Amino acid sequence: MTTVGQQVLKQVVDNFGPEHTAALLGVSESLVEHFVNGTLPVPDSMLLKALDLLEVPHALPQQPKGNKPNAP
Repeated sequence: MTTVGQQVLKQVVDNFGPEHTAALLGVSESLVEHFVNGTLPVPDSMLLKALDLLEVPHALPQQPKGNKPNAP
């Protein structure tokens, strides 16, 4: 059975990639993998950080300014 923590971390990994996810959460890629595959339970504090990453636009890679499409 997949836990909510696993599902949330998998979504973060899908959005940011494993290396960037690990850096954003302040843990190793190996630890992220253990959380996602269910080897280790996702601590509540890690789940909250992961949820924040899914909701905070500044965590996403930024587009360079000036590359906005022109409005018709």
